[in-house]
Amino acid sequence: MTDEFDPTNPWLAKELLRQAEAAAKARVDGLNKTKDRAAGLLTWSLTVSSAVIAFSTHAWSGGKIAYGQSAAILVAGMAAVCILCVCVLTGTEMRPAWIYPVDIETLCRERGVVSEAQLQVVIADELAMRDFENFATHSRKQRLLKWAWRVSVASPIVSLLTAAFLR
Repeated sequence: MTDEFDPTNPWLAKELLRQAEAAAKARVDGLNKTKDRAAGLLTWSLTVSSAVIAFSTHAWSGGKIAYGQSAAILVAGMAAVCILCVCVLTGTEMRPAWIYPVDIETLCRERGVVSEAQLQVVIADELAMRDFENFATHSRKQRLLKWAWRVSVASPIVSLLTAAFLR
């Protein structure tokens, strides 16, 4: 038995591949959850915006300027939330969490793979690189969603304060 690290040991190669597949799947699942949250927030924001627009139309026509301005602030905030949520839902530049057979052939030729264990290590490396690249995209989407939540919480507060001070 040697003390040298050999990543092509069959048991180690299988474990590397298993962990890389699990990490890639978790990243895709995380992005899908982020998108689900953005879709839910978008739905609520559109609903609130529609209701506030109806209210503000009535307030402006009734001469209640303070309520109309307050409603306009809330609608603007909800519009910003909608835009942020749409940004989360669109333009996903994620690399796939799988490798096509033609890509496997290319990897084998480029890296001189001659055994199953070597192939598993090469695939694990490729999946890990894709997961690393997808991390940046997922992080960006999460930041946008956090800002959407912040604006969705701040907009009603600013709107109420405006209504209170402009009475």
